[in-house]
Amino acid sequence: MALTGTATRQQIISSEASTYTIAKALARAKAGPINALVTDNGSPTAGVALFTADYAVAADGPTRYRSVQSAIDAAVAAGGNTRRYISIKAGTYTELICVPSNAPPLTLSGLGTNTGDTIIRFNNANPTPKPAGTASHPCASNASATTVCTSNSATVTVRAANFEAPHLRVDNDYVEGTYTDNNQSAVALAVRGDKANFQDVLVSSNQDTLVISASSASDVIRAYFKSSTMEAMSISSSAPVRFRWCHHPLHRSTPGQQPRRLYFCGQHAPRQQLRVSGDQRQLQRCLRLSRQQYLSWTCLG
Repeated sequence: MALTGTATRQQIISSEASTYTIAKALARAKAGPINALVTDNGSPTAGVALFTADYAVAADGPTRYRSVQSAIDAAVAAGGNTRRYISIKAGTYTELICVPSNAPPLTLSGLGTNTGDTIIRFNNANPTPKPAGTASHPCASNASATTVCTSNSATVTVRAANFEAPHLRVDNDYVEGTYTDNNQSAVALAVRGDKANFQDVLVSSNQDTLVISASSASDVIRAYFKSSTMEAMSISSSAPVRFRWCHHPLHRSTPGQQPRRLYFCGQHAPRQQLRVSGDQRQLQRCLRLSRQQYLSWTCLG
């Protein structure tokens, strides 16, 4: 069944689609106020370059760093503006990841044959209890709360600009119903920094799997996903995001659940619009649109 546009949810026609390129969609930069954006023509389409790792992570200990966060911390401490490359040996890393806003450009790359060979996972969710007075991780803003809360439940949080992650799996493996609450959201990946580039990644969780939103409502950030899989019930964004050659299967964590719809949800930040673009046939397969939850929609014909 073909998607059709309306006055409030527009779909461009095929003759216009050629002008809506990836470069055009992602050309405008974060530059403070949303009404003062600068075009920097940043484009992620060249892919992630081959590299020699500056920091190597292995859970079994043959390298200096046994956790992903320890390597990130070392790169942040080194400072500078040069891109730093972190390789992660195939395996499962059960930890929370924070890429702080003062991090240099980072590339976090999983090793192994398949995307799922290198897994970063944790199980925080909206109702997960925590002690008041301490944030659940350095990128979180929930020190005063007694529960983790949805926006701080991500397994991986990226606040720095120019972050890259190829060949990784990011999971939030919270089991729905572990803690009683009407909101069982459990984020896997939260992107808060500009020009994030994810290629050949798998992101999976129960609900609110992927969140893309600037730390300030007045800023605009951009994100790009290529050849990746989002096992999701919902993807939430207030930023321009491009999915290219991506797969969006529905994720069910509770046996016996009815099939869910996948929602792309606009976050209602002042003067911001959700801009999601992708291949039309792919989006037709996976999306069920809800008028109340969408701010703006573009489907590349």
